[in-house]
Amino acid sequence: MAAVNDPKYGGLDLIDLEMYVKSSRLAWLGKIFLEDLSPWKAYINYLLEDFGGVFLFSCNYNVKDCKINSTFYRELLQWWADLRIAFSTKPSISYNIIWNNKDIKIDRKTIYYSNYIKAGVSSF
Repeated sequence: MAAVNDPKYGGLDLIDLEMYVKSSRLAWLGKIFLEDLSPWKAYINYLLEDFGGVFLFSCNYNVKDCKINSTFYRELLQWWADLRIAFSTKPSISYNIIWNNKDIKIDRKTIYYSNYIKAGVSSF
């Protein structure tokens, strides 16, 4: 019996707290992608500076490759990656952004070169 099921199916009709937290944080993520200059974005941009800031969210990254000290943002990155994998209609090979790509490494580290991004080079 699952506690989150409807009582007519043997459940207790409780909220799945883990899914509630994940969905709330992922919904909040949409605000990060807005072009406004909100001061609260400074921290996440600082944390993700070595990975191109919010550009990282469009990459095929592995959270283990990203040294992020914030548990909140590390979990957010993991949940975003999980969501993209779960709902992607493209085969994984189609994630062809070369930067921060978990499948493309030099000396066992993912690569990101901001000068190439500024020049418009992002895929192969």
